[in-house]
Amino acid sequence: MITLTLDTWVSIGGFVTVGTGLYTVMRTEFRGLRTELKSDIGGLRAELKEDIERVEDRLTALGSDFKADIQRVDDRVYALAAGLKPDIERAGEQRRGA
Repeated sequence: MITLTLDTWVSIGGFVTVGTGLYTVMRTEFRGLRTELKSDIGGLRAELKEDIERVEDRLTALGSDFKADIQRVDDRVYALAAGLKPDIERAGEQRRGA
């Protein structure tokens, strides 16, 4: 049988105490780190949400601008066609008559 001296038992007790202390400190530090990390992630989510809303608002504004531009081009084409209608009709009559 192995016999352990008092010095060995004291050393083992010291190692167990140091190990327990390290475990407690590391656990506390990791808990604080976890809390800080959750807070940072929450902040990033809020920033990202704001950025997405800004992009969506900008896209909506661009869509409205695009629709207005298309309407303006459509009006111009219609006006041009209406203005050229007499010339086109005259040209068609000349072709038929010729």
